[in-house]
Amino acid sequence: MVKFDVIANPKIEASLSPQTATIKFGDEIYLLLTYQATGMDSAKFSREYNYDVAEINEEYDEENKTHKVLLKFKPEQKKTHKFEANVKNIETDTKATAKTTIYVK
Repeated sequence: MVKFDVIANPKIEASLSPQTATIKFGDEIYLLLTYQATGMDSAKFSREYNYDVAEINEEYDEENKTHKVLLKFKPEQKKTHKFEANVKNIETDTKATAKTTIYVK
């Protein structure tokens, strides 16, 4: 007798919206981080950002199994900011990175 265990391949898909933006120095921008995980316990996530941001709101869409996090970012310099959001599942060590470019004039 041969027995098989079917295990879902754990993965996370993450995206940031908008993909690119241009703002004036001193302005704030709101970013939407969306991520979806398959094959893992959805409650065990950590999020890290390469810039200081405030997480304004977080929602979980049960029907689509999608997490949405609204971020507020106020750049402190006039330059091109390559913004990254990293989502990690603590149990499986599965990671995803979402990137956006923000031009500050």
